[in-house]
Amino acid sequence: MVRMTKRCQFILVDGHKCNRAYTTSMVRNQQKYCEDHLARQGDHSGLVRSTNAHTIEGNKAKMREWVADKMRSELKDEEYLQKLELRLERLEEIIERQNKSIKKQIDAYFKDLMDNHTDVKTERLEKMIRTINNRVNKIIIEMEELE
Repeated sequence: MVRMTKRCQFILVDGHKCNRAYTTSMVRNQQKYCEDHLARQGDHSGLVRSTNAHTIEGNKAKMREWVADKMRSELKDEEYLQKLELRLERLEEIIERQNKSIKKQIDAYFKDLMDNHTDVKTERLEKMIRTINNRVNKIIIEMEELE
C-alpha cells in the first residue's frame, strides 16, 4: 500500500488554505482535508454517512452518548433554576419584611412629626429617614446584583 502526503484544502476564515500536511493510504484517495477539518465539512455532528454495519453501530453509540450528555446538562440546568427560584423567594420575603418594618417606622415618624414640631424632633426624624433610605438603597443594589 502506498502512503501519500497531501495538503489540507480547507479554507480558513481569513481566506487562506489550511495547508496542513496529512497522509492518505492511496494516491487516488478523494480526501481533501486534514483530520481536524474532516468533521467540519457538511455534518457538524461527527457522524459518518455510510451503509457499513460497523459505521452505523458507531454512529448509534455517538448518538446515545450525545443524548445522555444533553439529558445530564438539562438536569444540571433544572437544579440551577430551582436554586435560583428558592433564592429569589427568600429575597422577596426579606424585602416584604423590610417594607413592613419601614412602613411602621415611617408611620411612627410622621405621627411624631405631627405631634411635635420642634427642631430636635425633626432632626431626629430626618436622621431616621436617611437610615431607612440607606437600607432601601442597599436592598435595591442587592436585587440588581442578582439580575
